[in-house]
Amino acid sequence: VNNTPTVTAATTNTSICAGLPIVLSGSGANTYTWTGGAINGAPYFPITTSAYTVTGTNACGNSTAALSVTVFVAPNVIASVNNPTVCNGSPVIFTASGNATSYSWSGGVINNVAFTPNSSGTYTLIGGSANGCSTTAVTSVTVLITPTIQPVVTPTSVCLGSTATLSALGATGYTWTP
Repeated sequence: VNNTPTVTAATTNTSICAGLPIVLSGSGANTYTWTGGAINGAPYFPITTSAYTVTGTNACGNSTAALSVTVFVAPNVIASVNNPTVCNGSPVIFTASGNATSYSWSGGVINNVAFTPNSSGTYTLIGGSANGCSTTAVTSVTVLITPTIQPVVTPTSVCLGSTATLSALGATGYTWTP
């Protein structure tokens, strides 16, 4: 003697950040059909907070069970730098904006505090929200190296009226005085 199934619904998490998967699982029957397009026991990416119903079926009929999943929206985060191209040794200021409740930067950067990068690179901003969701944004700084110039005179001593050749190495352009 078989009975109509007693179906239960379970999920790996009832609260998630947008873009993360959950697994919806029904039990107590032979086959399962979920609302919203979820497949029993497979990763599913809910877009909004919603209720999900599973219908479990066996040879004697079917029954349903339901659960809800809350989907939190991740914060909007914008990473910016006041001067994306600087000379070696010059400070820049990284600024985080958006609707996050907390911000943290990579590379030792502190938000809105002068920072002197050692070399060109990319800096990542992580913005977190009160519900535990986070978003990243990236900005870059190009550090131009100040040239070290080595002037060369050939020959180093000349008689009055003779010529000498002046040259320099280490830069792309030169201005001589006088």
